[in-house]
Amino acid sequence: MARRQLRRREADGLNDEEIAIAWSVGENWKRAGVDMVVLGESPAEEKKAKRSIPTIAEVYRDTYLPHLQQTRRNMQSDLSFWKVHLLPKFGDKHLDELTADDVVGAQLSMRKAGYAEGTANKWIVQIRYMYNVCKKAKIAGSEANPAAGVKQYRIQGRERFLSHEETERLRIAVERSDNKQLKYIMALLLMLGCPRTGGAAGRMHVFLIREPACISR
Repeated sequence: MARRQLRRREADGLNDEEIAIAWSVGENWKRAGVDMVVLGESPAEEKKAKRSIPTIAEVYRDTYLPHLQQTRRNMQSDLSFWKVHLLPKFGDKHLDELTADDVVGAQLSMRKAGYAEGTANKWIVQIRYMYNVCKKAKIAGSEANPAAGVKQYRIQGRERFLSHEETERLRIAVERSDNKQLKYIMALLLMLGCPRTGGAAGRMHVFLIREPACISR
């Protein structure tokens, strides 16, 4: 009866008194659990779902840090990066709010600030690992990993040259080695001034020398 009356008054137009009556009827329906109008998604349900997704700071405290403590022996570098860089920048974001652009921006900003490539890459390494841990634990919001497709900076290798003193110490160490072939291989490398590359040189971690060195047997 109330519904038909409300529809009829809506068709005729409502004055102030009728609007007050309609409001009262609507409130009664609401208290009775009757949905009056549903258009699209419910803001209340959306807010409730958002509260169920933890922030990055909460995940770090409750899930990621305990995981590191159980699986890493030396984690001071990781903890320092989180406390100094990652938590201040992204700690308040919910897991489903962090994007790949956020990660790339943080990485680029660190490089512009003068940090090394390896340090800037920690944004990707730490975030990617954290989301993998969260996904394995089935934490809401971790389904998409924002760092998964972000490329790391390529770290350029560093070359160092052996001094004459270091070359002599290397020769003596090779002479004392149980490997009888090692001294011949090393002598060839030293005479050619071979860089540390693949093959024998790579496996033995030989550095560049300033000039070919002659080694007498």
